[in-house]
Amino acid sequence: MESIEKWFETLDYNNGVIIYKSLPSAKVRIIQKLERGKSNHNMAQLIKELRLYKSSIQNRSPKPSISTKPKAIPKLTTDKEISIFHKKKALKEASQESIFGSVQYGSLPPELRIRYKDAAQLFYQMCDLKFALNDLDAGSQDHSLSIQLQIEDLDTKREHIWKELHHWQNHKTFLPSSSEVFDDLTPGELFKKRNNLRSQVTKLKKRIDAYYIKVSTETDKHKIRLVERQINRSEKKLHQHTLNIDKINDLL
Repeated sequence: MESIEKWFETLDYNNGVIIYKSLPSAKVRIIQKLERGKSNHNMAQLIKELRLYKSSIQNRSPKPSISTKPKAIPKLTTDKEISIFHKKKALKEASQESIFGSVQYGSLPPELRIRYKDAAQLFYQMCDLKFALNDLDAGSQDHSLSIQLQIEDLDTKREHIWKELHHWQNHKTFLPSSSEVFDDLTPGELFKKRNNLRSQVTKLKKRIDAYYIKVSTETDKHKIRLVERQINRSEKKLHQHTLNIDKINDLL
C-alpha cells in the first residue's frame, strides 16, 4: 500500500508495472499488455488498476462465503482421485481469493451483492471447464474448441459484472446492466449500428485514458472531482455500448 502511495508521487511507468505484478489481484492479460512498453493507453491502464487496488485496501471488509448450489460429490475410490479432487478444490479457492479480493462485498449495495454472487458462479463454471479442458485427450480437438468458446463466453459475462463492481467502488454509481432492444432492426441496420458503436467505443476509451492520466497529476481537489465525474459518465457510456455490441453480435 505504501509503495502505491509513493508511486503516485512519481508515476514512474516501469516501477508501476513492477508494483502491479506484485499484487495478488494482478491479471496475466494486463501484465502482458503493460510489459509491451509505455503508451498513453498503458499508462492510463496502470493508473486505473493501482487506484482500484488502493481503493479496495482502504475499504477492506470481511467477505461472506459465496453460497452455491450443492453439487453431488463424486465417489473417490483411489488415492490419486482423492489427491486430484483436493488439488482442484485448493486451486479454485486460491484463485477466488486472488480475483475477488479487490472487491469488498460488505461495501456493495444489495443489487450489486447479487451481481457479485453471479460473478462467483461464472468463475466456478470457468474453473470446471478449464479442468475439463486439461483432462481432454490430445485428439479431442472439436470438444476442446467447444469448451474454449464456452470459457470465453463466460469470461465476457464475468468481465461485464466486474466492471459494474469496480465502478461502484470508484464512483458509488451504477453502470447499466442490460442492453438496449434491437429486435426491430434488419441485419443490415444491425451491422451498421454495430460499426457505429465500435467507433464510439474506440473514441471513448481514448478519452477515458486521458482522464485517468489527468486525474493522477492534478492537485486541485475540485478539479479532481470534476474529472472523476467525467470518468464516471464516460465509463457508463462505454459499458452501455459494450453491452449493446454483445447483444447485436448475438442477433447477427
